[in-house]
Amino acid sequence: MASALQTLMQNPPQMYAAMVLACVLPTYFWRALGVALGKRVDENSALFQWVKCVALATMAAVVVRLLMYPAGDLAQVTPILRYGAFGVGIAAMLLLKRSVEWGLIVGVGLVFVVKTLNIGL
Repeated sequence: MASALQTLMQNPPQMYAAMVLACVLPTYFWRALGVALGKRVDENSALFQWVKCVALATMAAVVVRLLMYPAGDLAQVTPILRYGAFGVGIAAMLLLKRSVEWGLIVGVGLVFVVKTLNIGL
């Protein structure tokens, strides 16, 4: 096993090909399975509603974690900007037909604009 890994490391084209295969194949397998099974799923079924709830709860948990315990570049953003962008994003979501996607876009966009223009928040 170690010699196969060393061989890959010494040959960058093979290494990149192996990395692409290791990342792409599992992703597209699940996507293809989702497409195949998705045609048979009733969007109003209890199971589908539960899956949507779990997905939204997971996203909410990630957002709250990023707000309270930022990591990386987000740690350089002041708490007032983080919480302000969160509030603006929630308001946008409520105003735009309860669209979670638009809430995220507006909130992240606000942080991007403030940091790009170097506004002191």
